[in-house]
Amino acid sequence: MTRYEYITKKCAYCGSESEQTILLSMNETGYPTLDCRPQRMGEDPIYVIIDKCPYCKYTAFDISEEIPGLDSELLKSKEFKDIVEKFEKHGVAGNYLIYAYLNESVEDYNAAAINYLHAAWIFDDSRNIQYPLKARQKAASSFLKLEDGELSVTNLFQTLDLLRRTKQFDKALEFLEPLEDVFNDRDIFHALVLFQKKLIKNKDSDEYKTKDAMDFVTNDKD
Repeated sequence: MTRYEYITKKCAYCGSESEQTILLSMNETGYPTLDCRPQRMGEDPIYVIIDKCPYCKYTAFDISEEIPGLDSELLKSKEFKDIVEKFEKHGVAGNYLIYAYLNESVEDYNAAAINYLHAAWIFDDSRNIQYPLKARQKAASSFLKLEDGELSVTNLFQTLDLLRRTKQFDKALEFLEPLEDVFNDRDIFHALVLFQKKLIKNKDSDEYKTKDAMDFVTNDKD
């Protein structure tokens, strides 16, 4: 089960103290989605692991630490205040969008992509259609700004799934092609490549789990 407690943290930028949550434990169950969202027992930790200062609105996984390279003046700017006003109505998902914006401001596109994806997952939970699509588009765009070698294996498959889920099928197929040569050892990664290729060619943008990829390869052998 997901367990957390409330602690007092001091904002790294404005110095104000506020109550925030700290994760104590979590458990996984079942199979993750193709964009690597784990299935959790109890409340998903993504709802409690992000902080936001209620005073200056600085948002991060830990507001007691600065984002390297972030100009504190940005938090006082009209641009940032407009971003906060735009996203706060979305609750926790909005917090991830604000954090992604701050990541982008220092050109940390990997972190931005992950935060946009987390926002998409939360929007998914609300059964919204429009907002998850927009968040995934931003996540895909952020990942694609990274140079070769900057994407982990997890990030590679997240990018591939993001392109497919946002119906960028031509881009997805182009992104997948080099993965066919890298992941060809008949393991789970090979299964993911084969399954994603089938989905892309079928122009299928629905959500699937890794179990679906494993079943696809097993049935294909039969």
